[in-house]
Amino acid sequence: MVRKPFNFDTWLEYHFNKGIEYIFLRVEDTPELNEIVDKYPNKVFTKYYNDIDNLDNYQTIQTRQKMFIDEVIEKSKQFPIEWIFHIDSDELIWSKESLKSILTAIPNNYGCVHLQNYEAVYPEDSLDNPFAETDRFVARGNGILSYGNGKSVGRVSSSLKSKGPHYFTGEEYKLNADIASILHFDSPTFEVWYMKFSNLSNISEKIFKQIPFKFYRDSIEIIREGDMERARGYYNKMKIETYYKDNIIKIDF
Repeated sequence: MVRKPFNFDTWLEYHFNKGIEYIFLRVEDTPELNEIVDKYPNKVFTKYYNDIDNLDNYQTIQTRQKMFIDEVIEKSKQFPIEWIFHIDSDELIWSKESLKSILTAIPNNYGCVHLQNYEAVYPEDSLDNPFAETDRFVARGNGILSYGNGKSVGRVSSSLKSKGPHYFTGEEYKLNADIASILHFDSPTFEVWYMKFSNLSNISEKIFKQIPFKFYRDSIEIIREGDMERARGYYNKMKIETYYKDNIIKIDF
């Protein structure tokens, strides 16, 4: 499910090169994305939704995600599809070997294969293509600002269902991070960060207090203040100044 994604042409090409065969998209408030996705007939299947009600979007987005992934699971049964990933447009699937060879080796009794995630940090607050301009990341428990509980790939079967945005049903198999992982390019430029949290700034106080990530809550509060200089300073402190710290992991992809 995507809304105003950055460098989406790079995202698509990367995953097709990794061996992903089909991509299913729910596109919200971004009709112009058809200029990119229409280049891939019979590869990218897209539904467009405009004028989405963004009130309390932090909570309602998860509801829309679950509805869509369950819809795609059912649709995938009409294709020669064995595995289905659920990731976002600011995430790349990294693997040391081909995804097909990795998944083929998973014993048949496992229905959910879980991948650890890393979170990107950036050399500058304005980049032309973040996917191509950073190779530095932090891991859970070591300075990560967003989620740290990974993402999963589900084995397509009659019983497969989603278990929220991070898991599928079925017995879980955990892949070692040096075999495959998820690279999360959260808020890769100041402009993307500002747009993301401006879109969340109208949420109710009840939902605001339920957000588990301090970085998200602080970002919303700072944007609500309307001080652009302070907003840029906070972004740079959290996402740029960490780039050369000792806890950074360099990943080639």
